[in-house]
Amino acid sequence: MKNIFTTKIFNILFLIIVVLLPIQTRYFLMIQNINNNFFEYGSISLYVIDILIIFFIAYGIIYSIKNKTIIDKKSKIFILLLSLFNISIFISIFFAPDKTVAVYNFIKILIFSSFSFIIFINKIKMEWFISSFILSSSIQGFISIYQFIMQSISANKYIGVSEQLPFNLGTYVIEGGFGRILKSYGLFPHPNMLGLFLLIGLIFILFKILEHKKEKNLLETSRIDFKMIYLIYAFGINFIGLIFTFSRTAIFIFIISFILFLMYEIFIHIKNKDIINKKINYNLSIFIVLIFIILSTSLPASDLLASRTDVNNRLVTKSTNERLGQLKDFKNYIEQKYLTGVGIGNYTIYKYNQNKNLNTWDLQPIHDIYLLIFLETGIFGLLAFIGLIIFKLIVNKEVKIMIPFIAILLFGILDHFIITLTFGLIIFFLFLGIEGDKTKYMIEY
Repeated sequence: MKNIFTTKIFNILFLIIVVLLPIQTRYFLMIQNINNNFFEYGSISLYVIDILIIFFIAYGIIYSIKNKTIIDKKSKIFILLLSLFNISIFISIFFAPDKTVAVYNFIKILIFSSFSFIIFINKIKMEWFISSFILSSSIQGFISIYQFIMQSISANKYIGVSEQLPFNLGTYVIEGGFGRILKSYGLFPHPNMLGLFLLIGLIFILFKILEHKKEKNLLETSRIDFKMIYLIYAFGINFIGLIFTFSRTAIFIFIISFILFLMYEIFIHIKNKDIINKKINYNLSIFIVLIFIILSTSLPASDLLASRTDVNNRLVTKSTNERLGQLKDFKNYIEQKYLTGVGIGNYTIYKYNQNKNLNTWDLQPIHDIYLLIFLETGIFGLLAFIGLIIFKLIVNKEVKIMIPFIAILLFGILDHFIITLTFGLIIFFLFLGIEGDKTKYMIEY
């Protein structure tokens, strides 16, 4: 019988998950409403991507056994930290007001932790992974541009997309003298989730540009560098798509990342004395093109982007006040629950039990994953979570993985979906587990 547990099939299954990450198709096992309004954080559902990951884990276990995957010291430390984090989450269930929701969230995190460990101990082909992620993010970039142009999103239950119109309450928009403008969602339930996905895609594109080794005779002939054209095209699509999410966090992190990439490229030229010798290398000229794309896209949208930083803007003020209110609530609740937490996935339920007059739009998780984990799982859960992050930052020397992972961690300071929604959990545990080529830290020139 032909062996079906091969490295190629293992990586293909992994890449299918990567490409289908934006698909939000799900089946509701339990729907909870508050005042006849749907309550996301009290509902239980099974995503198609969940099923794919469970299948991947089962395949990965058999694959690891058949191929006699070595569990080294580093892997043992990783599984120990994952176990401690999951144990702290399990204990928090006993202190949760809604134990059904707590058990559901515990099972999800346990599954994604297993997913993370499987990809940690096995070899993932980085070239395949990065190329697949760029392809998937570019598709979302196209969808983002289309949604902004059409200023509407049609519902489609087969891919898990809800209808979004700029004049509907609850839809994420920007406001100003130009009226109400719909933010792009892609296939995600929130523009910030699309923003993070496109941000990671852009970081990967920049790495591909830096790594691209142009054949020496290519500049001396009329041959076209199709790979670089594709990367520039993908950069433009992803960047424009990112702008139309109007995600302040994603755009800010991208600007910082781009500056760092550009400084690295300039440093290489100074080191090689190219600038002194009046030489501009191929990759630096490409960065000039990328700067042109950024400026030609950002400047026409400057009024729209400015509305996201205007402290007098109604929606900006509302968002700021909501976050300040969440910090105030955190301070009040943590004094009593710092040890046990309120139960994983139960913060919003706990808050509702304190004030039954609140409606669903008032019941949002704290927009800070570190404070949220602290409040839901207690001090031990927070320490276990931080331990996992520190372990990742210490042992992983692959910069192509570390920069996106750091971007995710920074995103978590200002948003909650990384630990409250399925996409965020998958993207976090995916980058927590994947190690890359394990051969180099910086790109060689």
